Order: sequence, then C-alpha cells, then structure tokens
Amino acid sequence: MTRLVFILTFCFSTVNAQHWQDFSSPSVIGPYSLYYDSLADTLYCGGRFINHQLDTVWEVAFWSGVVWETICDSDLGYPPLAIVKYNSSIYIGGDFPNSGGGSNYSVLRFNGQSWDSIPGAPVGNVMTLELFQNNLYLGGSFYSSQDPTVSNVQYFDGTSWFSMFTSGLWHVASVQKLKEWDGSLYVAGSWALDSLGDYIMRWTGTGWDSLLHGITPSGDIGAGVNALESYNGKLFVGGSFYPFNAIDRNIQAWNGSDWEAVGGGSENVIYDLTVFENNLYAVGSFFHVGHDNIPAMHIARWDGAKWCGLGSTINASCGRILSYKGDLIVVGAFSVIDGNFFNKIAAWIGGNYADTCSAVGIIEPNETSFLIFPNPARTHLLISFSLPLNEESEIIIKDISGRELKREHLRNQTALKQIDISEFASGIYFLTLQSEHRIFANKFIKQ
Repeated sequence: MTRLVFILTFCFSTVNAQHWQDFSSPSVIGPYSLYYDSLADTLYCGGRFINHQLDTVWEVAFWSGVVWETICDSDLGYPPLAIVKYNSSIYIGGDFPNSGGGSNYSVLRFNGQSWDSIPGAPVGNVMTLELFQNNLYLGGSFYSSQDPTVSNVQYFDGTSWFSMFTSGLWHVASVQKLKEWDGSLYVAGSWALDSLGDYIMRWTGTGWDSLLHGITPSGDIGAGVNALESYNGKLFVGGSFYPFNAIDRNIQAWNGSDWEAVGGGSENVIYDLTVFENNLYAVGSFFHVGHDNIPAMHIARWDGAKWCGLGSTINASCGRILSYKGDLIVVGAFSVIDGNFFNKIAAWIGGNYADTCSAVGIIEPNETSFLIFPNPARTHLLISFSLPLNEESEIIIKDISGRELKREHLRNQTALKQIDISEFASGIYFLTLQSEHRIFANKFIKQ
C-alpha cells in the first residue's frame, strides 16, 4: 500500500489516527535533511540521533526497514543540512566545528569508517548540494580562504575546487537551493542583484543567465527561495516572496522562458517541494493555499490545476519532503498527530479521508474554512478559520448534554484563534463555527 511518511520537527492532524502509523525510534531527536540513494536503495536522514545505551551521537542515520541506524558514531557539533552521493562517497554539508583538524568545516566526506574533511573546502555553512556536469556543487553562506572570488557558491570535481566567478559578477548571497533542470544549474536563495534578478539565477557551466528579473522586482518585499522542483515540464520555485507578476505568493513556475502563476500559492512560507504520484507536494508554515483559502495545515498538493489539502492539521511547520519507494517523507518539527504521540516521524497509510480542494482557476475568497487542533486537547484549542468579507460569525462550545459553555464572536478574519479550555472537565465536547449563511461543527476531546 502506498503511504506518506513524515519526518518532522513539530506537526498535528485532525485526520482520524487510523491514517497514520509510527515510523520512528527513540534515537531520533532532530531530523533536518533527507537523501535517497536510489542505486544503493538507501534512505539517509541528517540530524541529531542519540544511542541512549552508549550515550553516543550520530549526525547521519539510514533507514534499515525497521529502525534508524547510524553510519558511524560522531559528534560534529551541528547536524548536516544537505546529503548527496558523489563519486561513490556520501558527502554532507553544514557547519561542523567538531570535525577535527580545524574548525568550521562546511563539507565532509565519508571514508567508510568516519567523516573526512576535504583539503581546500570552503569555510562557513553549506545548505545545499547538487550534482551537475559530473561536478559537486555547493551552496550556502561560506567563503574560501584560498580564493577571494568564492562567495556562497562553488564546485568540486573530486580533486580540486573552482570558483564560479565571471566578469561583472562574483558575489551571490545566501544560496539555499541548487537544482539541475533543463541542462542548467539553477541557483536560488536570498539576495538582490538588479543586473541578473533577485533570488534566482541560472548557471550554464561557464556563466550566468537571468530569469526575467527573478522572483521579485527591485524594492519589493520578500525573503528568498527555499525550494526548487521539476513538475510537468516546468521548474517550480517555492519560498517566501512576492512574485514579479504579483498574482501568487510564495510559489511560481518557470517554463524555460517566462513565469507562470500557480493557483494563488500559499499565505505563508513554503520550505520544500517534491513530486509524488503525479502531484506536486509543498510543505511549509502555511495554513491555507490557493485563491480560495483552502485549509492545508503545513502540507498541500498541487495537481497542475488546483490546490488540495490532505484533510490534516499539523501543529507546526514542516521543513523537508521527499518521495521514497512509494512513500512520501517530510522533515520538520512535530510530536503529535490526532492526539497521538509520534517521535518526529510518522507514516501516512491512507484509508478513507476527506481532502479539500480549490476550484479550478482564480476565484475570490468567499467560503468559510474551519479546522481545530490539537484533538484531544488539554488546556487550549487552536481554531484555524477563514471567513468571507463582511460576514459575522461566532464560535460556540457545548458539552455532550447540549449545555453551552463558551461563545466568541468573529468578523472579517483569516487567522488562528486560541480558546482556553483548561477549566473544562475531561470528556467530549462539540464546537460549532456558525456564520450568517452556513454552520460547521466538529467534536473534540478534553483530556
């Protein structure tokens, strides 16, 4: 059976618990990166893992099919932010002050027993690794003590390091994602270079090209690009930005010559994208997607025409997502789904569930969306809602006998609202969101 596998650093869901399965082990403390070596059929996770019996630390673990196991015991100081296989060796990128032989190594190579530093490697923090034209490319926030033209992007041929300096351009700031697409390497992150475009550029192997002013015009507000993914013959770009055409937010599609809108995007940051079963999945810190504010708690699906939520609520943002052997794996920061504890990794096993989808095309936000979490809850409920303009609504909570316990008025809002239930007795309660033209109801459990 196909399933969705989640590795997160904090997430919730109002979907029935039968749709989720534990995919964790007590050793997992903080996963940050994912990589699937398809040739060796091995899934890697970079983060913090503890062998509690031996009190040792791992930075990289692999999935044995039953549990997460370490490549080797090592305490490099910080978890790797990127993993890739190059020339038959596993490379990790990050900022590793405890790697030995010096400080602040940004890239390490596994020698079969331990992690080795690489002579001439840049100093700083590597955030992304990508293979292009038989070379290993690094992006991040780093410099070279040997080459002053190196600034946050560089490549390695297995023996020597090379600058990507070209006349008129040598500085690229805070590279967060590299992706080979359509014969070029796309370099994305956070910077402002009016000559070639903001937040994203294209490296041909010998020089730089622009992408029609990049993601946002000069002077606009934005934070940069976090994700690049190929889908339906286009390169999808996700992050935190206002696109050049100002139609969507936080996601655009590059067709090779121009930018295209993606159904309204998301109302908050997109951290990663991946393709799974002919759909594009996005994860981030958003609660809604699309022009019609479809409820999508930190994960959403784009089918090429419309956005859909999975019918789930997640208690914090999801950071990474990866398709793996019929599974969908996500990295972020969660601990509870449907009131059940998961140690940062869970598997979506499907079943009968109700997703939510937008209408095809652009429409105005005129529907009410309504999600509650966590469920069960102990002291507070969070209500995610989107109300039509100029429509008054109210939240009503009743006990199982029908006695009203709490009533709060809402108007013209799309937000999260926290409700104190600490004085409620343990048991089952009913919460209703009632507007002028519709009523939504759900039940929750007070523990």
